[in-house]
Amino acid sequence: MRKSLILFIIISFILAGCWGEKTIEFSGKTKNWSVKYISHIYSSNSEGIEYTIRYIGDGPAPKTIDYKLGSNSVTGRTLDDKSFSIKSNGGSCSGCGVTDEHDDIEATIKWNGHKETFILTTE
Repeated sequence: MRKSLILFIIISFILAGCWGEKTIEFSGKTKNWSVKYISHIYSSNSEGIEYTIRYIGDGPAPKTIDYKLGSNSVTGRTLDDKSFSIKSNGGSCSGCGVTDEHDDIEATIKWNGHKETFILTTE
């Protein structure tokens, strides 16, 4: 009986840890760019993000871009030569405000004298 109780408690803690994470996916696109932004929420004040930015325009892909996704700004990032994209584990924060599924995330991409701003929404 005591072994069963201990085993039950251990399994409960393991399952509670697995169920604690929530994932929210945002996406948006223009005639030149497609963005997918994923937020992994670990608790009410901790999250990790990852994103993919892909050039889908008709002309030649730029070598580098500047971009801002929400509060993340990057300058002079090089696109992959084959996929014309950037994949990034945007990092994580603890003790921060986390993304909400009702949020809209603003994306701004600058390249070769051009600039596009658009909104990423949940899928």
